[in-house]
Amino acid sequence: WYQYFRQFPFRDAKGRAVMPVQPKLIGSLEEFLARMRWRAGVPLSAASSAASVLPGNIHWVRNLRDRLGKMRGAVDNAMRLASLYSVYTIERFDFRSDKGRAVLKNLCEEDRQLFDAADCGDIDWKAYFSELHIPGMRKYVLKEADIEPLALEETRALSRRKA
Repeated sequence: WYQYFRQFPFRDAKGRAVMPVQPKLIGSLEEFLARMRWRAGVPLSAASSAASVLPGNIHWVRNLRDRLGKMRGAVDNAMRLASLYSVYTIERFDFRSDKGRAVLKNLCEEDRQLFDAADCGDIDWKAYFSELHIPGMRKYVLKEADIEPLALEETRALSRRKA
């Protein structure tokens, strides 16, 4: 993902590229959420408290409160997405396919041709994540404009099958 976001970075409100940094790995969801609360939640709460005592009829105070509300929403959304996807990002899995391969191997010729496309060994996982999964997340989960995953016929994700 690091290489993907170096090539296709997020953009800030002024359209400037926000380049990724190598992350520090955090061992648990609870640890991550606590860190987010401390690093983002506490400063936002303090700023919101300070803004709440300022007179609300001043234009820049209203703008400040609006910006703080949007920032709070972004932090809450990041924490929600972290919770939602933590099963994929924190856990360590060892996927095995020997039983599925054995089933495919023992099929009759007609069924083998029908189910032959079910071989995960044919997937170029790096291409899958950079051309389909991450762009799809940006478009459909983060609702970014101008992000489009490649069409299946355009992706290199199944290039081993085509070769």
